[in-house]
Amino acid sequence: MLQDSATLDALRASLDALVAAGLLTIAAPGEVTATTTAPDPRSTPDVPEGREAQLAQAQSLTEDTALLTETADTSEQSTSELEAATTAALADIDAVVASAAAHGAAVEVPSLASQETKDAYAAVVAALGDPAAGSASQRIGAYQQSWTAVQDSQAAAEAAQARGNSGGGDDGVQPTYINGILIVNKTYRLPSWYGNGLTGDTLAAFERMRAEAASVGHNLWIASGFRSYATQVKVYNSYASRDGSAAADRYSARPGHSEHQSGLAFDLNTITEAFGYTPEGQWVAANAHRFGFIVRYPQGKEGVTGYIWEPWHLRYLGVDTATAVYNSGLSLEEYLGITSVYS
Repeated sequence: MLQDSATLDALRASLDALVAAGLLTIAAPGEVTATTTAPDPRSTPDVPEGREAQLAQAQSLTEDTALLTETADTSEQSTSELEAATTAALADIDAVVASAAAHGAAVEVPSLASQETKDAYAAVVAALGDPAAGSASQRIGAYQQSWTAVQDSQAAAEAAQARGNSGGGDDGVQPTYINGILIVNKTYRLPSWYGNGLTGDTLAAFERMRAEAASVGHNLWIASGFRSYATQVKVYNSYASRDGSAAADRYSARPGHSEHQSGLAFDLNTITEAFGYTPEGQWVAANAHRFGFIVRYPQGKEGVTGYIWEPWHLRYLGVDTATAVYNSGLSLEEYLGITSVYS
């Protein structure tokens, strides 16, 4: 068959085609080797339809599982911390109740308080250790209220005593006005019934002053405003007990002699002489008169006013009068030609 030229030519053509296709290699005459073509590693096999979506869903589920596990761990930790905090809080509450009970049993009830308030206080103290009397907060609240009632009763009794010691209580005592100005100092006192808060004019003037001070960077507030006669009894007596009457008289007014009872005076910010050296205190000293106020007890005037320098204590007089007093450089006593001395 190989002697047939046509067949031989066809065979040669087939071999040339295989060689050209890279499927055969003719190393030498008579040596033919078949060539196996390896798959291209860069080729990508066909992916079944929906496979990528399934993989993404599986990954999402894995992440969700991890997140839920972390959330559960965090929740368990938070629950433990909450339980610990609750236990500590309950222990603190028990300690407060025990402290109140110890204080209530040991404190000396003021002698001038009414018997009714004393009895109510004793009952509340006895109930502090009884859970059936209410929650801890309710028992503590009742205790605080009853003690306040005892103190108020004592203050009222002391005020009545003070009125009696001053000679006939308020008999014949009326507010004193000089040149249309209400005077309250060591010489002139107010009756115990006088006063019911800061006056509207005083508050309105303060708000105007506060707003302008704020516009230039100063913060002003009322630290102590109106004080009733009964409140002043407690304030003055506490100072007198601590420092003695002679010392207390230099910086605190006796009941009925305090400008705070007039509703026309208040204390600003920090009640210390240091306030006078702050930017706020210096601004107040230079500008308060424009709003109707004076610094009532100026520096270096204790011999006239009866009180040490109080740069925080303002008295409302109205713009015209306050400006006149300010421009005079005098204290109010000097301006009006009056005294300030206890009788």
